Amino acid sequence: MTTQQTLSLGQIARLCHVKRAVATMWLKRPVAGAPFPSPSPTGRYAADEVLDWLERTGRGNNPQPRLDLALETTFNAGRGTKEMQALTAMVAARSIVDCPLVSMDTEDLLDAVEEADPDDDWLWSEVEALDVERLSHEADALVEAAWTTSDAHDRLVQEVTRRTANTPRLAEDFVALVSTAAKALLSSGGELVDVNGTANDVLVNLMRDEDLQDVGLVLPGEGAGHRMARQRLAVRHLVARTPSFDDDWQLAEGSVILARLESDVHAALDDLDQLSLQLAPGTRALVIGPAQILVDPLGSSTRRRDAVLRDHLVRAVVRLPQGLLADGARGHLALWLMDGTADARPFVGDLSGTPLNSALRQRLLDDLVAVAQQDSRRCIELLHPVALPSLLTRSRSLVTLGQTVPVGLPSAPGDDAAKIQQLLTRLTVSEPSPMKGITARVATGRTPSVAVLGELAQQRLAKVVSGTRLNVEALPEGSSRLWTAAGLARRAPQPVDMLQLTRQAPEAKVTQPGDVVFCSTGKPVAQVDDEGSAVVAYPARVLRLDSRAPISPRSVAAVINELPAGCGAWRTWQVPIARDRRATDDTLALLERCERQLQDRQNVVDELRRVVMRCVPCGAVTLTTTEKKEGQ
Repeated sequence: MTTQQTLSLGQIARLCHVKRAVATMWLKRPVAGAPFPSPSPTGRYAADEVLDWLERTGRGNNPQPRLDLALETTFNAGRGTKEMQALTAMVAARSIVDCPLVSMDTEDLLDAVEEADPDDDWLWSEVEALDVERLSHEADALVEAAWTTSDAHDRLVQEVTRRTANTPRLAEDFVALVSTAAKALLSSGGELVDVNGTANDVLVNLMRDEDLQDVGLVLPGEGAGHRMARQRLAVRHLVARTPSFDDDWQLAEGSVILARLESDVHAALDDLDQLSLQLAPGTRALVIGPAQILVDPLGSSTRRRDAVLRDHLVRAVVRLPQGLLADGARGHLALWLMDGTADARPFVGDLSGTPLNSALRQRLLDDLVAVAQQDSRRCIELLHPVALPSLLTRSRSLVTLGQTVPVGLPSAPGDDAAKIQQLLTRLTVSEPSPMKGITARVATGRTPSVAVLGELAQQRLAKVVSGTRLNVEALPEGSSRLWTAAGLARRAPQPVDMLQLTRQAPEAKVTQPGDVVFCSTGKPVAQVDDEGSAVVAYPARVLRLDSRAPISPRSVAAVINELPAGCGAWRTWQVPIARDRRATDDTLALLERCERQLQDRQNVVDELRRVVMRCVPCGAVTLTTTEKKEGQ
């Protein structure tokens, strides 16, 4: 990067992973002692000044803006794929010499690469064919812009893969899920196996875990993907065993095999056959591939897949949701869990219609571990067992079999009878209505009127405070209150750990008692925060009313909750003017109490229905009435 490089405000926003409005706010509201860089007469900003400002203030959501800028310059310079591959090889060579490439003679660099790769297994051919002097400066710039050489190399590998690979990369969230599953399945003394470099993103992610630094690595296979996988490990100074794909891999007990199948049916089934041969007792495999190969009917190739199933090695078959591929690629993936010691009924599950959020990822992980360990004490929630013959004799999708919901049967009829009696007693006890004693009358001489929130904001009687940008899924449960958009929908804040929340957002502002927390995205929802001291997560926001404002907080919340989807412009919202703000709030609070009372009663009815269906139809518990029927 040179000092002449400039950025527009929109480019700065993209570089920082924020919206343009945020970058504009930085310009209008400078940080004390660190004003935003001044633009040139053309309205653009010096890139080096912007990067210095970002590092000094910590603004934005991108921890590596220098690397992203260097990469953006590299990617947008009109270079072809071969040029990108050449830069990737040069950065890998930089990891060998551990010094700037421009400071080395070309012959010395080639000697160093040949010494590190004497058999030309992963780098020598690539570097030997390059114009080293021409590419050295740019490779050095990329490494200097990154935190480490491996960071720069990974980003280049991602770009090359995006351009050349027939199989799209896995999304980062899914890579994290598979990595966590592999770590949970790995036993002491076991090895991590990346078949032909197809699951290299997962293996690299696992190697960031300090607990796995001493785990043995195995890279069976050959070809371009295998060379690149070895290169990525070598950049991290990691060494792997590299047996031939067709030979015995000689895996240690407790090993976990990671494999990503390509979209060609015959090639994918060939890999499955070879992988099955390598599954020794105590060895497990996580196989990821297109759902049309691992789950859906295969026509004439179904018999080949059935042959793998007949070996009794498949423990779980899961159809996964969309959205698990990087770079916006579409398509359904499926996952197989295989076990060399398994000789039990397989489990199947269809998650195709469910977003793979953090909660579902954890439930799926728990199920996979429980199935692999055959732990009958653990509840398996998303997967259900099926008989192996039913998988082999049907022509439909593997995961559509046996999806009937099991009916619960009573294990202790006495306990169920006592529970039914307890619930019946709660229903027969009537609670006084919060609305008892209230009467309505017409007030004369008063004309109803409304106030517009935008006008109140101009009069400084109302103020909207934006929520804090947080990675909510990364926050563990705790005692602090956090309002999210989902929490507003269920009318309850999320309990999170205060320490982790403070680490993520040390300057996060909290609510005050009486604030209206709302979210205008989609169907507007709102809730009055009576307690205060809660953090609000973007896109939720806070509407804070001045004590002089002629509207009540609960009126505002009630109006927002009645708005249809698409009415997100809060400045246009109209709220009835309250002649007596406190009386209005008190009345609406009573209505909320009445609503909660009715909901509690409905919950009792729902629970009673579940217990009755478990024990009454089968005759384990009978219900009798002491009231005489009419006419008796």
